[in-house]
Amino acid sequence: EKESFRNIIHCIKQAPDGTIWVGSAFGLGKYIPEKDDFQWFSRDEGLPGYSISAIEFTDDGIWIGTGNGLSCYDGNTFKNFGTKEGLTANGIWSLHYMKWNKTLFIGGEISINTYKDGKIGVVDIPEIVNTSIISLNTYQDSLLLVGTGGAGITLLNPSNGHRKFITTRDGLASDFIYFASLDNEGYLWIGTEK
Repeated sequence: EKESFRNIIHCIKQAPDGTIWVGSAFGLGKYIPEKDDFQWFSRDEGLPGYSISAIEFTDDGIWIGTGNGLSCYDGNTFKNFGTKEGLTANGIWSLHYMKWNKTLFIGGEISINTYKDGKIGVVDIPEIVNTSIISLNTYQDSLLLVGTGGAGITLLNPSNGHRKFITTRDGLASDFIYFASLDNEGYLWIGTEK
C-alpha cells in the first residue's frame, strides 16, 4: 500500500539459494520473509534503469535486464553494461543462462548478445536482426529457444550457429511471441499476441 507504484510486476525469479526476486516497473525487489517485505533497489542504488524486465542468475551474481541496460549485482554493488560496453542496444527484454557453455544470453530490443568470460558478444542471426527478443529458454538441454517480437521462434544451436525458424507459415497463430518454454513433459508452450 505504501508503495503501490511497485505493483506493476514484469518478472519474478527464485535464486538458487531460495531468495525471491521481483522485477517491477519501478525497481528490483528482494523478498525478506522474516519481515514479509521487500528490499528495493533502483537507480539510486546503482541500477541503470528503473523498469526491470528480466532476472537471471549465474556464478557472477544476479543479472538484471532494464530498459536502459544490463546490470550484474554481486550482493554489494551493481556493474552496469550498455552500448559502450558492447551491447547492441540498451533495452533488455530477456535473459537466459546456459550452464553447459557458461554463457548468459541477452535478449535485447534489436538482437541477441552474450556475456561469457567477462566479454559481451553478439549472436549473428541475420533473419531476426532488428527484432526484439522477448523470450529466451533452453530447448532439449543444448539449444536456445528464442521468442521474437515479429519473427516467430528460432531454435539456435549455440555451438555451431545452426538454426531453425518456426513462424505463421508453420502454423503459429502469430509471429509475435511473448513466451516460449518447455514443460516437464517435454511439451513446448508458446504464448503469442493472438
